[in-house]
Amino acid sequence: MAEAADSLRLTQLRASMGIAINVLARHRALNLTKAQLRSAGLKVSHFSRRDLVVRAEAYLAQHREELIAEAKVVVERWQAQGFFGRAGLKTSAKVKKA
Repeated sequence: MAEAADSLRLTQLRASMGIAINVLARHRALNLTKAQLRSAGLKVSHFSRRDLVVRAEAYLAQHREELIAEAKVVVERWQAQGFFGRAGLKTSAKVKKA
């Protein structure tokens, strides 16, 4: 029974961490897109939210691996600090390292 509970918890942890990685990557893409517009001398406030998101999605598509890698580092640090529940719960990445 304890193994089933741990398995469920691990599945939920992976899902939460995956969502967090995705959100951080998208957020970083949006911020970098805004920075590109500013560096081109444009005002971000002159663009609709929809246009900014479309541009950020295009940036994310081009730089997905880099942005995901950056986000994974942050999320793994958060997990180690206990933001996703018990810090001692072994994820597949920790099991592979051991």
